[in-house]
Amino acid sequence: MKHLWKVILAMTFVMSLWFIPSQGDTLIKVPNYASFQITIKGAVVYPKTMTFFEPVTFEDILKYAGGFLNADESYIPQNYIYNQSQIIDIPFKIDNDEPITNTSKININTASFSELISIPYMTETRAAELIIYRREHGFFDSIDALINVKYIGSATIENLRPYITTS
Repeated sequence: MKHLWKVILAMTFVMSLWFIPSQGDTLIKVPNYASFQITIKGAVVYPKTMTFFEPVTFEDILKYAGGFLNADESYIPQNYIYNQSQIIDIPFKIDNDEPITNTSKININTASFSELISIPYMTETRAAELIIYRREHGFFDSIDALINVKYIGSATIENLRPYITTS
């Protein structure tokens, strides 16, 4: 029994020498970036404040914000990398056209997926859910009936109202 304990002790000592790194070994140090916040507002689908821990490009920030929404296309800093707290204010496109008339509205009962996603405030997810709901329950009687569609709430309905119709 004493002999077994001596063998176990010797093996433990040898294993500890094998697995414990020597002081000459170098460790790879990963840079520790402090967190920073980017606030994006203006002509984007989802204006919000986001926290990042490493540098991020404008294109990535725009993806997180859902993309442009009626934005002035002259403001596109695609290659700019953000690594400190900033506020990005995307300017709206100045539109001097006529107000939206009933003939330019899109009928949500007959519109295809590509027509639906061309509507401001309509995301791909909302358009897909609208089509699924329309197939399962039939045509919408009113715009307010969109409240039953997944991912469409009352604020979204109010944003969509100038661009859609049911007839």
